[in-house]
Amino acid sequence: MVRLSKSNLTLVLTLTVNGLVNRKNVSQKPTAADTQTMAEYLDELNQFNRRKKYIEGVHVNSTYTTFSQLWLLKHTIKSGEWRFVTDEDSSIMTALFRAFKKEFNIGYAHHFLCKVDKNKSLPDAYKEYQEGREYLKSWAVSNGIADSSLSKIAYLMLKETFKTHQFHENVPLRGKLYPKSANNPVEHPLPSIDQGWYSVDCTTNLSSYEPKEIANMVLQVK
Repeated sequence: MVRLSKSNLTLVLTLTVNGLVNRKNVSQKPTAADTQTMAEYLDELNQFNRRKKYIEGVHVNSTYTTFSQLWLLKHTIKSGEWRFVTDEDSSIMTALFRAFKKEFNIGYAHHFLCKVDKNKSLPDAYKEYQEGREYLKSWAVSNGIADSSLSKIAYLMLKETFKTHQFHENVPLRGKLYPKSANNPVEHPLPSIDQGWYSVDCTTNLSSYEPKEIANMVLQVK
């Protein structure tokens, strides 16, 4: 890009390789004939001077790094179906949906969010862990379930939950209904020993799955 004014010529060169590099020359102080204001000039100058603190070389942000790792994983494993579990890190999710765009579009990949309270203390987490185990045992007794492991009881509880619980909602558009994430997480029935209770959400459409299949997938989110 070249910026021209009557009495001042400033060449601004922007080099972009997939958004990796973005450099430009020092801004020139505007004259009376320039359209650039002094405030705009000082802002550009501050941005340029800030580059002195950067480490030399090409800077690659975390999204591109994650994307390259996922791309390699995809072409190394070559699986027919994919299930992903992440926290709410936007750079990871952006890279994930870019690397597996086709798989998500045709329903061969699904993404689960594991939502954890990271400010919870270890004693509180352990207390919730114990409470969760006792609650599962109590639920099993009240539902006539005997001689089953906690994992089996948790699975049965989730299967009942997903007979009515939906992770998505149908949104009308041009006379048709389209599935959309409803931001409707469910509490995982097996709290972690070091994180306590946590919830699980799914950002992809699971409407083609039976409750028992969804329960099995959610149970594995940790």
